[in-house]
Formats: sequence, C-alpha cells, structure tokens
Amino acid sequence: MTPCRLPFVVATATLFLSPTILAQEREQPDISSQDIVDVVEDELAMFPAVDVNKIDVRCKDGVVTLSGDVDSLIERRYARRLAETVRGVERVEDRIEVKPYWGLMDWEIRNHVEDGLLQDPVTESFETDVEVAAGFVTLSGSADSYAEKQAAARVARGIRGVVGVENSIEVDPALDRPDIEISREIEQRLTWDVLVDDGLIEVDVTDGKVLLSGIVGSAAEKSRATSDAWVTGVRAVENGRLAVSAWAEDERMGKNRETLSDDAVEAAVSRNLRYDSLTDSNDIDVSVEHYVATLRGKVDSLRAKRSAEDAALDTFGVAHVDNRLKVRAPDRGLADPDTRAERDIAAAFLRDPYLERFEVDIDVIGGTAYLRGTVDGYFEKSRAETIASSIFDVTEVKNRLDVEDSSVLVYDPFLFDPYLQHRSWYDYEPKTTESSDPDIADEIEDEIWWSPFVDSEQVDVTVRAGTAILRGEVDSQSERHAATENAFEGGATWVRNLLEVKGGPEEDSGSSDSDEQ
Repeated sequence: MTPCRLPFVVATATLFLSPTILAQEREQPDISSQDIVDVVEDELAMFPAVDVNKIDVRCKDGVVTLSGDVDSLIERRYARRLAETVRGVERVEDRIEVKPYWGLMDWEIRNHVEDGLLQDPVTESFETDVEVAAGFVTLSGSADSYAEKQAAARVARGIRGVVGVENSIEVDPALDRPDIEISREIEQRLTWDVLVDDGLIEVDVTDGKVLLSGIVGSAAEKSRATSDAWVTGVRAVENGRLAVSAWAEDERMGKNRETLSDDAVEAAVSRNLRYDSLTDSNDIDVSVEHYVATLRGKVDSLRAKRSAEDAALDTFGVAHVDNRLKVRAPDRGLADPDTRAERDIAAAFLRDPYLERFEVDIDVIGGTAYLRGTVDGYFEKSRAETIASSIFDVTEVKNRLDVEDSSVLVYDPFLFDPYLQHRSWYDYEPKTTESSDPDIADEIEDEIWWSPFVDSEQVDVTVRAGTAILRGEVDSQSERHAATENAFEGGATWVRNLLEVKGGPEEDSGSSDSDEQ
C-alpha cells in the first residue's frame, strides 16, 4: 500500500526572492525515510523491466541508496531513474552491480555494440571506437553535439552483456558562442520544457561552462534540467547548486500559458527539434495554431517521426500534435531492402537484454514491418516496436505481438521516449478489485501527490464501482497521461480521463484517449 502523504505548510513568499531565500522561507514536507523507501520499492515493483526482489533500497536524509545485482545495464538505469522520480528523493546513490547471465565474451559484446551503432540512424554516420574489457564498454571518437554523444551511449547501454559504459566521445562545438547567448538559450529550453519548472532555476555561464543553481521538485527534474543545459557551445555543466526540495512540486512558479503566442510556441518546438538527435530539423516545418503543433516535411526513419512528435509534446504550450511527417528512407543501393531490414530487426532483437528470449516472426513488405509472436507484456511489446522503428528502410510498423500479461504499463515521462498511449494496440484489460471506492480514491490521490509529473491541485478524483474518473485542467499531454497511470497504480480497475489540456481541443469522452487504456 502506498504511504499516505503527510500535511505540510508552505510559507508565503514573493517571486522576486532568490531561490536560496525561497528555500529558507518554506517549511519542508514531513516525509520520513521509510515513506520514501516504501514508495521507491512500489515504483520498482510496478515497472516490469525491473526485478525489485534483486534490489535493496535505503534512504537517509533524502539520499536513496540502491544496491543489489541485476541482469543488464539498462535495468540498472531504469531502477535509478525510477527512484529519482519519487517526491522527497534529493539524490540517488547507485551501487547496483550488473551481473549478466548470458556469459558473452568481450569480442562478442564489442561486435554487438558496433553492429548496434552502425544500424542506428543517429550513430551510423560518425566514427566511434569501441573497446570492451570484462563487459565494460569504452566509447571514444568525436561527435558534433552532446545529443549525438548521448545517442551512442544509449545504443551501448541497450546491448545484453554490457555491465558499464564509459562515454569518452569528445564533443567538438562547431560554434564558439558568447556566454550570454548560451545562457539565454538554456533559459529558453528550461522555460519551454514541460518536465521542468524553471521559476526557481538560475543559469550562469562562464567560458562555456554552465552553473545551474536554485531549486527543483525532484531528482529526475534535476537530471532533465542538466540535460537541457547542454546546448551548442557548452563545454561543461555543473549542477551541484541545484537543490531538490519536495515543496517545489506544489509551488509551480515558472510558466504561464495564458501569455503565450503561437509564434513563441512555434519557435520553441523548432528549438526542441534542433536538439533531438533523431531528427533533422532542417527538413521539418512547424506551425502552431491555438496550442496545436503541426509537423510537415520528411524524416529518414519511423523512429525520427515519432521522436519529433514526442519533442513537440514535451514543449510547454503544445496541447496536441498533428504529425504529418513522411518517412523517406535514404537510398542505400540495396537490391532487396526489405530482406535486409528483416535481418537487421532480428539481429537487434537478439542483442537486446529483454527481447532476446522471445521468438518473434518478422516480415518486412514494402518498408512496413509486421511483428508477430508472443511476449510477456506491454513493456516488451512497446520495446519491440521502438527497436523495429529505428531500423533503416522501415517506414511503418504493424505491431501484432500478443501479450501474456495485459496489466497496465505504468507511464513515466522520464523513462519512455514514446508516449505509449499513442499506440493503437495498447489495450489494457480491466481487473477486478476488492477495495472500496473511497479507499481506491485515497490511494490514487496519494499516488498523484508522490508523482513529480502531476500537479495534485489540478486533478479531481472520483471513483465509482472501481472506475476512476479524473477531472480538471492540466498543463500538458504528458501530465494527463501520467495522471492516468497514477490512477491505475492506485488500484483503479478502469480510468475515464476527462482531464483537459489547457488550450487544447476538447477531448471526446468516448475515445480511447479519454477512456485511457
């Protein structure tokens, strides 16, 4: 059972005070270390990609320590990022060890990493040297941007048998920019990121080195803000003075949708696309009208198309995206690109620590990949689609995989690249419950309170015969989706999400998006 939230007092403060003074003016929530441990363990237990039985959780003074053994590096990363999303967690000490059961030799792991880099639409274009020692991967070489550097690490982390990654790829800023210009761009990125409240964050730049200070509401938000700071021209980012305070989740101070113009939102979406490693923003035309962003143009992979949509949805002021992008795979001169795509998808599945154990039938016809077979649950089904959509010459994916466990897959904006609810196949089946409606409502409200993604003051919860009904007005689609998953976490057998996104089109209460599945 989720620990109940504890009452606390927020003292009155004015917006012109510095973040340091604001921190002193407010009384912190009375959250015990045991409460935090229980919630972190609940988050780990509800995420199918993590085995909570293998992980020990401790907490002292807001610092959570994770220890134990897991099978893959990506599972370790999931566990750490889940812990970062819990209210009251100021920092996560990750002492988890990766002990793969595959028994792969270093040369096999190196070949898998190199193949993964060559088949990824982002990393195939630049040279990366790969060295492996006892399963530990070292990447070296050069990249044009921080996003490209991180893309290479992402590929390596997703390879089975990898126990750690040292990312020594050097980023060569193509542009030597004035500090004031860098500072302004970082401030803009923070302002327009729906997952960051920039109201209490200060940015200082000296000789291309960024110092972030102030207050954020969660460790996950701190990581997100740090990532946003890596704009063109940045040489280093220091976030040690960016404090995590639980009360910041209840005092959203940085954004005001009512003052936004379509032109400003349009510029922000274009800026986000520029820093998305999967997309070439030069080939994407963005237009915004009344909080609806329309994307037109061409991208070279299906994953790039979906990533562009996600980047737009992550922009504050965007309530809906009309994605009209067309996938135009580059001509590589292959006599039979469909057969090559089939082989590449199959190889990618075998490299993956989650999909390698499943037998999946893959057919690619005219660029459309058809996936058939049976996997454990929606996590594996979603992961299979994401991997297939990243392969060259795949322009569409028909995901016909069956799932043995149709339990809800908890949505977490800091964990998932795609918005899962956009997939037509996501068909959660309602379960029965012995809990009373008032108890379920209390549990849902607690889940929302602990979440860093949803403003609990904006969501009204009622429960009838196990079905949760959510009403109110939220700031983004990300927040709306997260509230749905909080309701399922709280024990709802079904969720009717009637939350409206500020400025967005009215939702059809009979659609799959409103009756979230």
